[in-house]
Amino acid sequence: LDSLTELADAQERYNESFRRMLTGNVRYQPEKQPQTKRTTSGIGPEIGLSEEEQQLRQEVEMDNTGGAVVTKQPSAPVNISPRDIPLEQMYFSPPIGGAVSAPFDAEKNHFGVDVIAPKNTPVKAVMDGWVIFSDWTLETGNTIAIQHANNLVTFYKHNSALLKKTGNYVKAGVAIAIIGNTGELTDGPHLHFELWHSGKPVNPMDFLDFK
Repeated sequence: LDSLTELADAQERYNESFRRMLTGNVRYQPEKQPQTKRTTSGIGPEIGLSEEEQQLRQEVEMDNTGGAVVTKQPSAPVNISPRDIPLEQMYFSPPIGGAVSAPFDAEKNHFGVDVIAPKNTPVKAVMDGWVIFSDWTLETGNTIAIQHANNLVTFYKHNSALLKKTGNYVKAGVAIAIIGNTGELTDGPHLHFELWHSGKPVNPMDFLDFK
């Protein structure tokens, strides 16, 4: 019974973390490089991880299969690697090609980049992963979120149409949505793209070329 209670509590904490990422209701703190070497022994506390990172790691990896997911839709397994790889060493396929109209600006709670592209341009997954959210929200319209390895989550917002459902596994470069202008927080057709690492937003332009 205790283990079931702990599992439910961990799921709720993960759900809450995801809701904060989805709505942008977070306190931004730039990522810091770990000072000591990390271990690779499963989901226990890791040397070099902050308390917040350890909590997020435990919330996401709450069983050996990575079964913690969010959403009111059917759950999907989450693919999490046992340790983080520096983002600089990872390859991200651009979700779309176009002009960046609004850059990342955490001080203004703009936790992603806005990219303008022609009507009906497909939006593509930047890495392999599981769709953990595919639905409409009032502020961001048709929105998709994908959980990737390495404690990464990507968001694709304001789409005109969603091509994948929660629980789908997608490969990098696969079309997941169509660019659009849905939701209240938009003033023209574009993709709002966000990249989150261990529960913190990072500037996508540091790792992707949208041209």
